[in-house]
Amino acid sequence: MQTDKMINKKTTCCNRFGLLLLVMALLLAAIPALAACQPQQQANKSIRLVRIGTLPIEDMLPFWVAEKQGLFNEMGLTVVIITYESSVELAEALAGGYIDMALTSPMTAVSLAARGIPLKLLWVALGTDSTQGRFGVLANPERGIYKLADLAGVPVAIGIDTLPEYAFDQLMVAAGIPSEAIVYEVIQKPELRYQLLASNQLAAAALPASLLYQGQLDGMVLIADDSTGENLSQSIMVARLDYCESVADSMILAQLEQSWNSASVLVNTHPEACCQLLAEKTRLSDLAAVDYPISSYPLVTKPDGWMIDDIQAWMIEKGYLTFYLRYDSASGVLSR
Repeated sequence: MQTDKMINKKTTCCNRFGLLLLVMALLLAAIPALAACQPQQQANKSIRLVRIGTLPIEDMLPFWVAEKQGLFNEMGLTVVIITYESSVELAEALAGGYIDMALTSPMTAVSLAARGIPLKLLWVALGTDSTQGRFGVLANPERGIYKLADLAGVPVAIGIDTLPEYAFDQLMVAAGIPSEAIVYEVIQKPELRYQLLASNQLAAAALPASLLYQGQLDGMVLIADDSTGENLSQSIMVARLDYCESVADSMILAQLEQSWNSASVLVNTHPEACCQLLAEKTRLSDLAAVDYPISSYPLVTKPDGWMIDDIQAWMIEKGYLTFYLRYDSASGVLSR
């Protein structure tokens, strides 16, 4: 009898051990399948994430509005907007793959493509005509500078290879100032240029629209801008070409275009409602937020070939570029 009990215990133990081995075998067999599914699930989730870089400038307003109004969420997109302090920092973030897209200048796009980083130029953010956005030159009121001719031989603070530099050059040429009389002081960060100007450590500075407006409120002298006459400056939304190819089968780019268009309509319809948001994002004073003259924003339009050609010609003349790049205005691809 005792022997039977011992046999039954051994049999039970064996059965339990066998069952345990069976369960372990099934789990082990399932691991490859689970491992294969997990990255795909993560990829499907992460592919909806879009990282967009910008400077603290008004050109980005439609996407800030889209973010605040939840337009991206309605599309099922997770959009992270990262603000950089200079065009150099923004360019390096895009070059290093830390962001997927950027609102930037044509010259930054050309410089990156010349380095072997192909881009897709998606649309013009501001600058389809001269009334959209502006760049110009401010002078400190204590320097006795009131017109462009007064800047001949005077160091003007600029960011190298930027839209403010380009606009300033074109304004000086149009005013008949010879190139040898144009003197620069290189300060890449626009806000730092403005701070030094306001504290009278600089005589003059080339700046974007929001800082031009703030400067006028603070008593700085507006020497000239590009809001009339020839359309000198455009900002553009660009993306790394490899990113565009990675999301080619999704609707992400089309959804971003739709979000931009919807937000642009909101801004154009009710610009006064966007002043506070713009002031917050571009770091304007409360006074500037009251009645900032918000630009009208274009719907999605690809940059024209002439725009990129003009910028490349200027960059070659300045020594920022040594050869022309290929730009396909139909696809938006800019490459070596």
